[in-house]
Amino acid sequence: MARVLVIEDDAVIRLVLTDSLTDEGHEVRSSAHGADGLDALRAWLPDLILLDLTMPVLGGRGFREAQRAMPAPLCDVPVLLLTGVNDAHQVTEDLGAIGLMRKPFDLEELTSMVAALVGPGEAAARPS
Repeated sequence: MARVLVIEDDAVIRLVLTDSLTDEGHEVRSSAHGADGLDALRAWLPDLILLDLTMPVLGGRGFREAQRAMPAPLCDVPVLLLTGVNDAHQVTEDLGAIGLMRKPFDLEELTSMVAALVGPGEAAARPS
């Protein structure tokens, strides 16, 4: 079972991602902005972070800068960006993210990408 930290300010998107990834067998925690996300990262080491770029309090860029300044293994947790910004590919490269899902995203595509990055969760690995 992979641990996934969802950092997303839109409550509906955050809930849908949390529920969907949990249904896929992953252990999921979520935060509404980057500052809470940093606290969650320090308290609970995930295998992957799903990170929105545009959020109040501390956005994705600020979160990623702070994360990269943390000691290992916190600085090494891979980040998948969730965004609709125009220069998303450049930002993905600048922030050293492992991938990008453009908003609005297809939920099945996103869960498949998470599985490709961290492996399937227990529910997805079980035979039907």
